[in-house]
Amino acid sequence: MIENELIYVEKYCEYRLRYEGIEFCWDEKPSGDYLDTVKVLAQNYHKNIDKIAAFMVEDIREMYDESITIDDVKERIGVPKIEPEQGTVTYCEQTFDYTHIFCFEFWDDEFEDLNYFAIDG
Repeated sequence: MIENELIYVEKYCEYRLRYEGIEFCWDEKPSGDYLDTVKVLAQNYHKNIDKIAAFMVEDIREMYDESITIDDVKERIGVPKIEPEQGTVTYCEQTFDYTHIFCFEFWDDEFEDLNYFAIDG
């Protein structure tokens, strides 16, 4: 996927845009100031990656290994997929086991209010 190019992915019936190493997705073609939203979310995601990893680490330790660190989480979660309209972040390429999908909800553009971390698969 080309960075900063909005494309329609027919296989998933969604629009995608990769920006600063993050994949952004929408069910409907985004309009208006979606690029401004993408830029704010990307900046705040990267700024708060330690907090995001700390939010997930206890559940990941419980499932995989008690010795996993926040740095391990940051290194192994893979490319985040952010759905701005849904307020979700999903990791489909995590390397803890290659079969589960990690996801959580964020309730603000600052990634200060994180909720409902899940390991699905």
